[in-house]
Formats: sequence, C-alpha cells, structure tokens
Amino acid sequence: MGFLAAGRLVGGCFLIAIGEFQASIGELSRSIGESSHFIGEFPHPIG
Repeated sequence: MGFLAAGRLVGGCFLIAIGEFQASIGELSRSIGESSHFIGEFPHPIG
C-alpha cells in the first residue's frame, strides 16, 4: 500500500511537471510568434 501511494505521488508530480513544461512551451512559442510578428518581413531562420 505504501508503494502504491508513493507511485501515485510520483505520478502526480510527474503530471504537474508535464503541465508546467507544456505551459512554458506555449509561452515560449507565443513569445516567438510575437517577436516574429514584431520583426515583420526580416528573414530569420527558425529550426
């Protein structure tokens, strides 16, 4: 029972970390979109 509780706790922390990671990725892509819109036609390589 202790093992299952620990696994559930680790799983919850993992899901929270994934959620924060996805949120930061979304923030990053949004800021990239804003900066590319701000730059306009200036050629810039992405990826």
